[in-house]
Amino acid sequence: HVCIVSDAYCKYSAEFNHYVNSNVLPQLESLLRTVSLSLISVLKAMWNLIIGLIISIYVLFSKETFSAQTKKIIYSIFPTSNANGLIHDMRFVSDTFIGFISGKIVDSIIIGLLCFIGTTLLNIPYALLVSVIVGVTNVIPFFGPIIGAVPSTLLILIESPIKALWFVLFV
Repeated sequence: HVCIVSDAYCKYSAEFNHYVNSNVLPQLESLLRTVSLSLISVLKAMWNLIIGLIISIYVLFSKETFSAQTKKIIYSIFPTSNANGLIHDMRFVSDTFIGFISGKIVDSIIIGLLCFIGTTLLNIPYALLVSVIVGVTNVIPFFGPIIGAVPSTLLILIESPIKALWFVLFV
């Protein structure tokens, strides 16, 4: 009996080694390469996010200094009347841009809240998640609501195709 067990062990051990060497190890190498590249990408993205956050905080705290330095440069390059006109125009552009962004954010919050109320009343699954997606993508001009409606519809479609149709009609 010992001889049979030993022969079976040797046979299956050789087959197992062949299987591991020919099938598992090449796939494991590919898997490790993919995982390590993905990990490096995530770490690079986190690094860029941290650096961007630090720089944006620095710029925000120093905006008055940068503004004063820019005014000095403009007045040193251009005549006073042209510099005054340029600064006036840049203030107008800044005010208009800030007004647009503020209005778009308020509009998106309102759309998100209305979407939440509507999806809750229609008893649509994932109402909060869908409303956040629709509200956030509404910031994108023209195509934002469509961009938000597509993944939301697909998400609802997984749960209930009829409710996905109601959601499309609602949006």
